Amino acid sequence: MRASDSQRDFFISYNTADRAWAEWIAWELEEEGYTTILQDWDFRPGQNFIIRMSQAAKQAQRTIAILSPDYIGADYTQPEWAAAFARDPTGEKGLLVPVRVRECDLQGLLPQVIYIDLVGLEQQTARERLLFGVLRGRAKPMEKPVFPGIIPRSVTERPMFPGREKSPIRKRQVRNKLLLFISVGIIVFVALILLLLRTSNPDSVGPERKDIPKTKVVLVLCDVTGSLTESQSGRVAALAADIIDTLPGNSKYAVYPINEDSGRTPPLIPSGIIQKHNTPYGREKEERREEIESRINALHKSNGNHKTCILNMLWFAHERLTRMADLSIIDPSIFEFELYIISDMVENCDDTPLGPIKMEDSNNLVLIQLAANRFPQIPRAPDLSEVRISVIVPSTFESKDSSGSKPGSRYLKDFWRTIFMRCGLKEEWFWDHKHIDWISNGELPDRLRQQ
Repeated sequence: MRASDSQRDFFISYNTADRAWAEWIAWELEEEGYTTILQDWDFRPGQNFIIRMSQAAKQAQRTIAILSPDYIGADYTQPEWAAAFARDPTGEKGLLVPVRVRECDLQGLLPQVIYIDLVGLEQQTARERLLFGVLRGRAKPMEKPVFPGIIPRSVTERPMFPGREKSPIRKRQVRNKLLLFISVGIIVFVALILLLLRTSNPDSVGPERKDIPKTKVVLVLCDVTGSLTESQSGRVAALAADIIDTLPGNSKYAVYPINEDSGRTPPLIPSGIIQKHNTPYGREKEERREEIESRINALHKSNGNHKTCILNMLWFAHERLTRMADLSIIDPSIFEFELYIISDMVENCDDTPLGPIKMEDSNNLVLIQLAANRFPQIPRAPDLSEVRISVIVPSTFESKDSSGSKPGSRYLKDFWRTIFMRCGLKEEWFWDHKHIDWISNGELPDRLRQQ
């Protein structure tokens, strides 16, 4: 979902005494992909303050009111939150989102609106509560809650042993002999296991254990443009949900739309970690699938003129994968990185590293030559050499567009092979199906369907 140049997600209403809180909240929201209007960032010298405030109220879909004693006591802040309240007096749309940052006495209409409470929280906890609070929809947690009760004991203290106790010295001697016997047994057992492993497979022991599974970090990018038919859009949603459902436990995942402005792209669903063993996983999969299908269907219907900028998303993919793994670079020694692109791979964007691109039959060879000549000259191309890439076209090229206005499969593969090679992939990887898959029949890769 991409806001236009005149539309923002949030207007931050605050008192100058809470400027630090306002800037922190705006920064965290924009890091997550939302757009904001903040007076200190967006109101510039020479502009008319009253006109800019009026424009901000019209541009922003929702208003965040930063609650504190200074905010409640100021006269000029009341019209800012009152305007959002008037547009949504019942709160069903969530247009007014109060965020309490200091203890304060709420009066009038404000106590009737549920607020996000950040008072006394650590930074990470406050960030999670803020991002969770601005999401629309139910607030059901992804993990099963801990049982809140306790099991009372009928006897609170251990009874004394009624029999004859051994002397302290004798008990200590027996305990020491038992510990020595157990220690020797453990050492002998471990030595035998290591000897058997080294004999059967010398490469299976040592500093790098090949049998230890790595944590998967998976990013799914979904085409939501109006160029896809309704059935193809539904297939995109089904493929995205199927990919997440096949992930093993503890895998980290994120699902994003392919957007012209990737730097401000909110996720289709909140990023998460697969918890197969600690939650009712069947119900969790069903709810996640319904949410993905609902979001993609809504975006597909509203994005008739939406631009497909897959090139820009390659930089976004590298940045998002490293952030999901809490790393500065993609490190394959700890994590297994996977990127899924569910799209017809037809680029249609006015602002790419190669300049404006509109793929048509007439310029197929020109585009391939353009990619070969210009993309290698672009500095700091994203390094995806350690990322397993799967391109899934939601339908066959033959059934995609009978008019012939879209490029054929061979031309598309040639174009993207040139691009991916600049991102660190080797040419032979396009044929071994171990590093990159190109699937043009709208199905999952074989390795996922076999799980």
